[in-house]
Amino acid sequence: MTNPDIRERFARYLAEQSNRGLGIIPLAPTRALAPISRGLMAGATNLLTKALRALEADDEARARQFVERAAALPYDDHEERHPGVAMAQQELFTEIVDILEDCEDHWVAAVADVFAAAQEQARFALRDVLNDILQDFSLTDDERRRVRHLIRDIPQRAELCDLDLDLQARASAIFEILEAVIIFRDALDEIHALEDDEE
Repeated sequence: MTNPDIRERFARYLAEQSNRGLGIIPLAPTRALAPISRGLMAGATNLLTKALRALEADDEARARQFVERAAALPYDDHEERHPGVAMAQQELFTEIVDILEDCEDHWVAAVADVFAAAQEQARFALRDVLNDILQDFSLTDDERRRVRHLIRDIPQRAELCDLDLDLQARASAIFEILEAVIIFRDALDEIHALEDDEE
């Protein structure tokens, strides 16, 4: 099926719905909110990228400024979540998955270092990320066993994105997650440095 076919079918569907009493109204708010949602998520991503750069440069004060701005972004009614928290967790997910997809053997060991050093909110976010990876990615039996072992003692609760956190708690959670990203990167660097020394 070509893209024009899809567009034509969608246009016919909208026309049919609009001929029914108020039929198109439920679709309109979703369409109207989508660009706002994309803008919020892009804004959050931009701020968190800058915060990560600041953390890598050991400029915690500047990193916190960016994090606070991300935490203060308005609630995304389209995605039904706070963009700063959502994109921080996405950043952690992407960081791990990029290494996993590169067939990096040591990603689970680096994740174990994150669990050992990360604060509470980051540990919950990491557990959620690893649950998604267990569901959606092809792992070896050993990787699955090790990941399940890492997350087994993290209590079950709603995902971080679904919690009703105040501004300060959101900023704290986002900062903890970004710290976890840095811990993951540092752990991988250390593992690679040890490998190089052994060669």
